[in-house]
Amino acid sequence: MKYFFTILLLTGLTFRLSAQSNLILFTEQGEKFTVILNGLRINETAVTNLRVTDLPAPNYKLKVIFDNKAFGEMDKNLFLSPGNEVSYSVKKNNKGEYVLRPVSEVPLATAPVPPQSQTVYVFGNSAPVSGRVASTTTT
Repeated sequence: MKYFFTILLLTGLTFRLSAQSNLILFTEQGEKFTVILNGLRINETAVTNLRVTDLPAPNYKLKVIFDNKAFGEMDKNLFLSPGNEVSYSVKKNNKGEYVLRPVSEVPLATAPVPPQSQTVYVFGNSAPVSGRVASTTTT
């Protein structure tokens, strides 16, 4: 019975971890931006490349606020694949409007390690983690 509960606990933990996703957003022309996901501001400082880890839901309401106010803001529905790292490009279309375009998607187990220069934001954690993602726990 003791082993049954241990296996059940580990299976639940594995499912929970595999259900999370990572998101990478970047601009092709170097426009700096801040991101809001489901009403939570992810980054306080505008960036051109953003990685958000440990996203538990498959869908989010995304708001991109450009540092240059002339570019305006972009509101989109964001779709992620659980257990994957998804990259999106924020770019202008032929009409001059900013759009979100999928670039790549890889399983989290094979996702590349973020470069030291990239700031990583852990969803639900207010402080960014520079370079490699640090293990964090919440209570």
